[in-house]
Amino acid sequence: METKGIENGVGRNGLAKIQTQDKEVEVCHDDSATPVKAKTIDELHSLQKKKSTPNTPLYKDNNVFANNVSEVERQKQQLQSISASLASLTRETGPKLVKGDPASKHETSKVAHHHVTPTISVSDSALKFTHVLYNLSPAELYEQAIKYEKGSFITSTGALATLSGAKTGRSPKDKRVVKDETTEDELWWGKGSPNIEMDEETFMVNRERAVDYLNSLDKVFVNDQFLNWDPEHKIKVRIISARAYHSLFMHNMCIRPTPEELEDFGTPDFTIYNAGKFPCNRYTHYMTSSTSIDLNLARREMVILGTQYAGEMKKGLFSVMHYLMPKRQILSLHSGCNMGKGGDVALFFGLSGTGKTTLSTDHNRYLIGDDEHCWSENGVSNIEGGCYAKCIDLSGEKEPDIWNAIKFGTVLENVVFDEHTREVDYMDKSVTENTRAAYPIEYIPNAKIPCVGPHPKNVILLACDAFGVLPPVSKLSLAQTMYHFISGYTALVAGTEDGIKEPQATFSACFGAAFIMLHPTKYAAMLAEKMQKHGATGWLVNTGWSGGSYGSGNRIKLAYTRRIIDAIHSGSLLEANYKKTEVFGLEIPTEIEGVPSEILDPVNTWPDRKAYEETLLKLGGLFKKNFEGFVNYKIGQDSKLTEEILAADGIIECPRLITLPDGIFERLSLLRSLSIENCNALTSLPTGLRQATALERLSIMYCPNLASLPDGLQNLSALKGLTFLECENIKSLPEGIQQLSALQHLSIRACPDLEKRCDRGYCKPDRTPQPDPQVHRLLLSVWSRDGKCESWYRFVEPSMHIGEGCGVWRAYSRSGSLKNLPQAAGTEDGIKELKATFSACLGAAFIMLHPTKYAAMLAEKMQKHGATDGF
Repeated sequence: METKGIENGVGRNGLAKIQTQDKEVEVCHDDSATPVKAKTIDELHSLQKKKSTPNTPLYKDNNVFANNVSEVERQKQQLQSISASLASLTRETGPKLVKGDPASKHETSKVAHHHVTPTISVSDSALKFTHVLYNLSPAELYEQAIKYEKGSFITSTGALATLSGAKTGRSPKDKRVVKDETTEDELWWGKGSPNIEMDEETFMVNRERAVDYLNSLDKVFVNDQFLNWDPEHKIKVRIISARAYHSLFMHNMCIRPTPEELEDFGTPDFTIYNAGKFPCNRYTHYMTSSTSIDLNLARREMVILGTQYAGEMKKGLFSVMHYLMPKRQILSLHSGCNMGKGGDVALFFGLSGTGKTTLSTDHNRYLIGDDEHCWSENGVSNIEGGCYAKCIDLSGEKEPDIWNAIKFGTVLENVVFDEHTREVDYMDKSVTENTRAAYPIEYIPNAKIPCVGPHPKNVILLACDAFGVLPPVSKLSLAQTMYHFISGYTALVAGTEDGIKEPQATFSACFGAAFIMLHPTKYAAMLAEKMQKHGATGWLVNTGWSGGSYGSGNRIKLAYTRRIIDAIHSGSLLEANYKKTEVFGLEIPTEIEGVPSEILDPVNTWPDRKAYEETLLKLGGLFKKNFEGFVNYKIGQDSKLTEEILAADGIIECPRLITLPDGIFERLSLLRSLSIENCNALTSLPTGLRQATALERLSIMYCPNLASLPDGLQNLSALKGLTFLECENIKSLPEGIQQLSALQHLSIRACPDLEKRCDRGYCKPDRTPQPDPQVHRLLLSVWSRDGKCESWYRFVEPSMHIGEGCGVWRAYSRSGSLKNLPQAAGTEDGIKELKATFSACLGAAFIMLHPTKYAAMLAEKMQKHGATDGF
């Protein structure tokens, strides 16, 4: 048989010899290609990635970054800038840096920056190169995390799941601020303040420890980014960290610069050294644990040791903005913010769990931001470039925007997922309840980019009231807005912290006390000024319980809260009819479309009316006790706003008070609000009460021995609300009460004889009430030596200090011994405020030692020589 292509002849081993074809053979398709121009696998991999356009910041001698330079010079100067940030005090210069991943030697830049030989000492880190991974993309950071960081995985939706180590939340007790000559006067220190002091030397010890640790690594991650979308007030930040997780987190949370912006980045305004994998030395002065988060506002630096929780960086920078922005007359706010299609902007304030993120993320409105904002002369602007949302119990039905944002590029902290499918179980709390998602704000479909807007129209304060006594919504006066803004109330319930079995009131000044740097009244004054200037309306929205406290009542439905928020946005709630509540004096609407009217007044939802009243008074007392720390601070340019804010609770509680002096009200013709509560020994009120002609609200509660009211109450022509509660000895109302033409609300409860008389028609006004819009206030504050009226049986008039001030009459005591108020009160022209004055050792201005030293010596000598004391 003849075989084509085979020579006649035999090859080796008897096999036929094969001959190459002499002519071309046609084929169906030629898929051959030019061979790859690579001799090794590494070379082949290098061809897979093309070079990016230059995006390296450079600066000349004047710190202005230069253009039109070679790529080699560009990288060299960038590394010089980063090395300067990492400079160690003991070595005087920064480390030797080289750009690129040390594990991919073929990718590492050949360029190194100029390095000066150290003049003090040489360490191992000074003899090595540290690789810089600069402004990596999310994809690059994914590779770094998955390859080198244990606990990093890609979930089924493409997000990067990672762990934050032993710390799964912030460590506020380990956060410290350097107290120097400037910050000593500017910042809020002492009781209630989040600012724990440290000195400059201790900060530098911790800074050196962090920098040495970072310099000892083979590689560090460097992010150069921005804070604040307002281009006029943008802040440049540099974050140096050891983990890809931290770099990706800040890539998402800060504003991402364009290549053009990085060309002119220059020297950062603030730098974070995140050495969280390395502990601080707990034997260093001021340290109380192996964790320390340190701020030095003079150096514009932050050091993190002993915690890998990424939220420390986000909130640390927020604290910095709370310091820097007010210096520019810009108000920094812990709030969500969105904007309607008509340009109406709303701010949402609220502590964790109140629904701030949920309610500000509304698919019918543009999202400006969910957490941190500035309010400047230009309007509002988001501080951040991303969102940091809670994930516990997350579902696509409840939070579709957040659910859909969890995709490639998003960081998922401390979540639990199926080991095979990588599907996240958001109900699982095995690691922590504080599971979080950090994603760029662009992942929200209706995000407004750039994240800026006009001046707000509505300021919404959110409270999750687990006591169940606050109404679902209240319209606030400016003073009430400031009162509740400074208070920053919500309530913890069982399950949020170990040991909690009943609701616990939580107050966080300005709805973010952990982050503010100045005294809360500073921010309140700025907010009041801006609200007045731009005509914003304040609202208090309860997203908590109704019909009873936690455990007996029910959580207000989210659908109802959204209807309320929609009515605020549309402006329809401004047109509603309102009535006032007791204790807080809140204005609540009588009707809102889509919301059952009976839940708008919480008293209607409680099956036990007495239990409601007791709980309401309990919460009111907690508010008052919390606010006592702020009463001595002036808010704004004059005292007027301060007076009005202080009048927001307006309660007298003196259990042993027997009577009020006859002349007390004669000079208080501008008094607007008076509430007398828990005065068990009080038997009568002075006839001079009729002189308080501007009085709008009079509440007398829990005064069981009060037997009569003075005649002449018909003179209180401005009185709109009159309340009697558990005053069983009052037999009748005075003559002429039917002539109170402005009276809108008369409440008589647990006063048997009064209830009978009103049933017979004795309490009905003669004509329709005509509300009087003209209101004024006057403050007469009476304080005892210890602020509780417990130490003195009477006030000594010569010790009184008569000063300026306005507001509402107050005397503070719950279980004190105060029996009489001074007859002089209210008898002199011009008296607006009474204050007790204290001077340690009756001469505090001159003593040098602690007062107790002198007191001990006085006691010793009095005992020794038999001296008699008296007061």
